[in-house]
Amino acid sequence: MAKKKVTLKISRNETWYPEIEVDDHLTDEEILDMVVNGDHEDDDRIYDDYQNKRTYDADTYTKIDKGEE
Repeated sequence: MAKKKVTLKISRNETWYPEIEVDDHLTDEEILDMVVNGDHEDDDRIYDDYQNKRTYDADTYTKIDKGEE
């Protein structure tokens, strides 16, 4: 039987839900700015999927890549 090579595209959507403490007066926008800019004291833990494994979830998708995107 003949064989052929195909290229697979593997995509993963990862989600986790770290909880952090922030000053009560901060708005949602200020909190996001602080976290995204790396100014929160728990910055390393926030983006570490292993340290957030209790809330970690991943969806993995596989398809044949025909170079069309």
